[in-house]
Amino acid sequence: MAGRPGRFAPDSLIRMNELKIIAAQIAAVLLFSASVAFITNAAREDRLPLVMPFPPTYQCASSEKLGLPLDLQTALNRYGKAGTVFVDARKSDAFQKGHIEGARHIPYSFVEPLSKETLESLRDSKSIIVYCNREDSEASKLLAGELAQAGINGVAYLEKGFAGWIKAGGRYIGKAPEAYDE
Repeated sequence: MAGRPGRFAPDSLIRMNELKIIAAQIAAVLLFSASVAFITNAAREDRLPLVMPFPPTYQCASSEKLGLPLDLQTALNRYGKAGTVFVDARKSDAFQKGHIEGARHIPYSFVEPLSKETLESLRDSKSIIVYCNREDSEASKLLAGELAQAGINGVAYLEKGFAGWIKAGGRYIGKAPEAYDE
């Protein structure tokens, strides 16, 4: 029997069955571990993102033009004046924690274009100041550029962002940002 093709010796069948059992056990351990990781992450207050956002260099070309910068002092002087709108470009959870008093929340998304309603609601404003966390955050620069490309006048992004605004004594609602880079 040993020389016939298509036949296996009983010892090799036992080894193959053992390998199948080991492979099934490995798959079960991996599935269990992944399930525990997802459940643990969902229970955390500071959840880890399951998908990392693209760095600005990989974002769609629809917003390749950056907005113009606006210094903190000029923004502080414009605050509360008729026709001035502050736009928070951060994600919803960051906006809910704290934002410039009276700011509109229009989170930046390189995937979804701005709606016609959003653009029309900003069209009559004299000065639109877009901000996010800090000076090196790209969302405010890209959103300001997208608004300007859509024909909205008077758009600029706030240099130093929300953290700089608070340090300069600007009015805000909610909590001050924690652990922002200097």
